[in-house]
Amino acid sequence: LIFAIAALCRLISVVLLGLSHEPRFHGLARGQRLKSFLSTKRGRSAWRLVAMGAVLQFGVYLASPYFTPYMLSELGFSYAQYMLATVTIVIWKVALLPAWGRMIDHHGARSTYALAAMLVALSPMIWLWAGGLAWVLVAQSFSGFAWAGYDVAYFALQLESSYARTRAQLFAAQLATTGSAQFLGSLVGAAVLAWPHGFLYAFGLSLAARIVAAAAIPALVPSTRHGVHLG
Repeated sequence: LIFAIAALCRLISVVLLGLSHEPRFHGLARGQRLKSFLSTKRGRSAWRLVAMGAVLQFGVYLASPYFTPYMLSELGFSYAQYMLATVTIVIWKVALLPAWGRMIDHHGARSTYALAAMLVALSPMIWLWAGGLAWVLVAQSFSGFAWAGYDVAYFALQLESSYARTRAQLFAAQLATTGSAQFLGSLVGAAVLAWPHGFLYAFGLSLAARIVAAAAIPALVPSTRHGVHLG
C-alpha cells in the first residue's frame, strides 16, 4: 500500500510537470562560446562555486547516510519516531525558504550562502549528545533551518554566476561533482563506523570537515556583484 501510494504521487508529479509552462529553448553554448565563458571572471566563479559545493557535500556525507541507522539501531526509535524526526527537517525547510529568500534580497546571495554553509557545518554538533527523540527533533529542526538557507542561496549563486546558455553545463557539472563527493564521503564514513564508537567519530569527523569547507567559502567564492540573468 505504501509503495502504491508513492507510485501514484510520482505519477501526479509527472502530470503536473507536464502541465507546467516551459520557456522557449534557445540552445546551449558550445565549443568556443563555452570555452570563452570559462575563461571569464564569471565563469571561474561559477566553477569555483561548483567545487566548493562538492567539498562541503563530501563532509556532509561522512555522516549523513548514517543518521538513519543511528536512530533505528543505537537510539532504538520506532518507525513512528523515526518518521517524526524525518518529517521535522522537511517542515522547517519548507517553512523557512521564503525567509531565506528575503535575506538574499536584502544581503545578497554570497553572504547568505556563507552564513547558511556555516550553519550546515554546525548541524552534526547536536548529534554528538543526542540521546533521545527530543534532542533529535532539535537537531532536525536546526538542520532544516540551515539547509533551507543553503539550498536557496546556492541556487541563487549558480544563477548569478552563469548565463542561460551555459547553465545546463554548470548544473550538470554540479550534479556530477556533488554526486562523486557524496559517494566518496559515504565510503569514508562507512570505514569510520567500523571503529569503536564509530557513529560519534563519523559525526565528529563530518563536523570538522564541514567547518573547514564553510570557513573557506568567503575567500574562495567571490562576490558576483550582479543580479540573476535568465536570458
